[in-house]
Amino acid sequence: MLHTLMLYSDIEYDAMLRHLSKCHAGSIVLGQDQEVPNRFDVVTATHVKTDEKFGIGICSSNVSIPPACLPLAKENLLLIGYNSKVAAVELRTNRLRFDVELPFLFYFMFFYDAGETVVIVHEIGVDVVTLTGDIVWQQSTDIVSHYYIEGEKIVVGQAEGGELVYFLDDGRPA
Repeated sequence: MLHTLMLYSDIEYDAMLRHLSKCHAGSIVLGQDQEVPNRFDVVTATHVKTDEKFGIGICSSNVSIPPACLPLAKENLLLIGYNSKVAAVELRTNRLRFDVELPFLFYFMFFYDAGETVVIVHEIGVDVVTLTGDIVWQQSTDIVSHYYIEGEKIVVGQAEGGELVYFLDDGRPA
């Protein structure tokens, strides 16, 4: 990745706008469609050679689950999980590649299959998407209480008790 990333977390709306105004390579704002945003974050990506700064503002309506960032250097891509979405921003072009809507609140994400797919854990299940935002597979569960990886499988604990196990490559129950 040819960028250094800086996160300004849980700031006021005006502070988010000030940070974005200093980004001379441009900026985008995610989550502007939220009815009542009450958390604001900014990620800045500064190119290590040109020192150009690009900004990503994030408006959230859920203060208990902060946004999460996951860089993929080989694609010069930054994934951002927030609210009930996962967005991919191309740092090479400073454009939004995709913004995937999840069934419920975003919890966590990680790369799988040598960085070719993204596993997304949300409030009621697991979705796996490609680097273009296409759905590979989805599994719905009860409210997710915990999750962990066991070899080539993901284990999803449910709030009402019990665990469900799925193969990461295709979502089949194990």
